[in-house]
Amino acid sequence: MDRLTTFTTNSQVPSATLNAMQDRARGQRLASEAATGELSGMAAVTGAGAGSETRFYATPAGGWANANLTLIDDTIDWRDRYLHVRWVDLTAANVRAGQANDYLNNGTLAYGLAQGYTGTGGYDAGGAAPTAGNPPVSAAGKWYVQIAATLFLYVDPANFKLYVYNNTGAVLHATLWVEATPDLVKR
Repeated sequence: MDRLTTFTTNSQVPSATLNAMQDRARGQRLASEAATGELSGMAAVTGAGAGSETRFYATPAGGWANANLTLIDDTIDWRDRYLHVRWVDLTAANVRAGQANDYLNNGTLAYGLAQGYTGTGGYDAGGAAPTAGNPPVSAAGKWYVQIAATLFLYVDPANFKLYVYNNTGAVLHATLWVEATPDLVKR
């Protein structure tokens, strides 16, 4: 979002500026009937149920290595949230914005949508946090969001950061747009 006004220490903030900020902001709230259903815990927590977290990510020049994990975001605790993910397979590093073939990133590339729950985090088959060569698995007490057949978004259960695990058999170049609910207060 572009800055509306630059403030200095002890500036008085005019109501017109605050109203303009609200008019431009993108918000997320619980649906009116959510408090009676699955998300009821959020409504009981002060501050919960309001807002959302959104992150945009583009792979570095080297892409996502196969059979490996890559940190996506470490700014919040990603556990206990619904994620809505949009991703685009860029096919090569030079299709990223600002690169030689970025004109090919024009809506014709392969893309996908995914939605899922992060729970308390992703675990490998042995019950440990995923590591290179040990992808997350789906089972009771083990969560990930499947972006593609063998591409997973998950939360590390030890540090609560958001990772992607590429198990596709090849290096991938992609963009991710991740939207997350507030903490659902379920786990």
